[in-house]
Amino acid sequence: MFIVDDYGNLFAQRELVGKIQNLKLYIYPKDHNPPHFHVRSPDFDASFNILTCEIINGNIDLKSYKKIKIWHESSIELLINTWENLK
Repeated sequence: MFIVDDYGNLFAQRELVGKIQNLKLYIYPKDHNPPHFHVRSPDFDASFNILTCEIINGNIDLKSYKKIKIWHESSIELLINTWENLK
């Protein structure tokens, strides 16, 4: 769950929960509420509510949002379980 760099600094390791082409979807351990996941790409960094898939932070193009929404529908159980396990 944690990694230590060469200088002894401790960092929380994020959990990769999915990939959609150039989009990477993560959940961070012990992250703040509401339960959410992060999506990173070369063009944006945004976070989404796990239950509703609504954008919490960031900006995203409509094409990418549609891909995330489709993935979310089939992965909501994975997201909820991962969030709970990383608390």
